[in-house]
Amino acid sequence: MGPDFLCIGLQKAGTRWLHDQLRQASGAWMPPIKEINYFHKKSFKPGNMKELKSLRKRFLNFKSPHRSLDRKFYSAFEKGLIPGNYNDDWYFSLFAGKGTYVSGDVSPNYSSLSDAQVLRISEQLPNTSVLLLLRHPVDRVKSAMSMKVRNGSLLEEDINSIDRVRSFVSKKSVARLSYPTQIWQRWLEYFGSDRCKFFFMEDVRYNPEVVRNQISDFIGLDNPKFRLPADFNRKSKNNRCRFSDEVEAYLYEFFHDEIIKCQEMFKGHALNWKSHF
Repeated sequence: MGPDFLCIGLQKAGTRWLHDQLRQASGAWMPPIKEINYFHKKSFKPGNMKELKSLRKRFLNFKSPHRSLDRKFYSAFEKGLIPGNYNDDWYFSLFAGKGTYVSGDVSPNYSSLSDAQVLRISEQLPNTSVLLLLRHPVDRVKSAMSMKVRNGSLLEEDINSIDRVRSFVSKKSVARLSYPTQIWQRWLEYFGSDRCKFFFMEDVRYNPEVVRNQISDFIGLDNPKFRLPADFNRKSKNNRCRFSDEVEAYLYEFFHDEIIKCQEMFKGHALNWKSHF
């Protein structure tokens, strides 16, 4: 059966907000582990393993509206650790118990997949929709770097060193996540316009109830009742790093061409994305 929809990113563009909202919506069941990352072959990354270990404790102490489905997911997910079990059948088994509930796979790393990988997914999931959350390329990279500072992968002084910032944005792993026009074209080509839709981070931030309803309509969630406020953001208290004017100017210059392409392709809020600092 598989997921009803994939949220392919962008990373740092509201995917956690989306997962939290749908996790607490009537008519929907979302996996208790947010980023399954199967098609990226990183389902058992450290963060997911930590979450897996905490699930049993949470089953005992947290009253989830879908405890039985969460237990089934836990059991199925854990089986993927057994050699030979991590395959397509394993992935489909994660959603086998969802029944009539709308469910999805929110894995921002899918935005970095190749054409061949996206083609394969479209063939495996012929009835699955794709949604993309858009964010200004410069703001997205700044948020990604701030996260790296919080988790210790970068030092605070690194984000105001042009050389360090240049090195960061030039990494293939970062570049694959940083060009929304390329990501959108790739998925649109293989899934088609009827099955793909994008939404802006600006709407998630300033009109969350409206965009929440639009996403619900797109994924086939009819008249849901949400148990979380539309503006709930568990990351609202995260420290955000301050970037120097020099680094800001560099990033706007670095992403100049992509910003222009975004304005042409996505219109809407992208028309207000400045192409210079």
